[in-house]
Amino acid sequence: DTSLFTRNLEKAFQEIWNLHLGGKAPLAFKAAEDPLDLGCLSKEDQRWILDKICLGEKNFTSGLLDSAEQLFLEVLEIAPRNIEALNNLGVVLYAQGDDERAERCFLDSLAEDENYQSTLLNLADLNEKRQDWLQAVNYLSRCVAQNERDPVLLNRLAVALMEAGRPQEALGVLLKSLELEPSQIAVQESVVGLNQTLKKTEEEALRPDREDSVPQSHGKGKLRVIHCPLVIANHSLVI
Repeated sequence: DTSLFTRNLEKAFQEIWNLHLGGKAPLAFKAAEDPLDLGCLSKEDQRWILDKICLGEKNFTSGLLDSAEQLFLEVLEIAPRNIEALNNLGVVLYAQGDDERAERCFLDSLAEDENYQSTLLNLADLNEKRQDWLQAVNYLSRCVAQNERDPVLLNRLAVALMEAGRPQEALGVLLKSLELEPSQIAVQESVVGLNQTLKKTEEEALRPDREDSVPQSHGKGKLRVIHCPLVIANHSLVI
């Protein structure tokens, strides 16, 4: 009857309360400090997430973009702050031509880990496509700060600096790249071209009959663009 049900409920509550006071609350009644953290999920859920991400990456490389998108969305339903799923979903959306949603995913991923290399590179790629070179320089500089001895990454930063109208900085980055890998013919040619351009600009600035506005020539014809594809998880993939 109702009175018996009420007494049993009160008894159960009292038992749970006593356990709580003794620091022995049953697991089902313990709230995780951060329920969105992967470490707070059960081992089964963690394995499920990893399997879904791996399958999503496999489908992505096979060109099954819709399937990959669905798999990453399923992961984000139970782990909304999973940086790999956020980044990978952004890559899929970018490949589908949805740049705005892709950028939101990348930024959400970066909000969880501001140094996540894959997302930094993807945001750089997105801004290079938009020709927003200042933002591209920002993200690439943060990548280089973590990988100062990566010539390919240094070359990519140099291209962005050139496009942003900062040839002197680009030259310094290329010289550092050559120190790490002296056999780079394209970089050697770029350094020669940049030096010639900077010297010519300096000479024009010193001419007494020069015009008020110095022609803006950054030697782009000599600087070869090093394209890096979007990065999904920890693997560089061509889309």
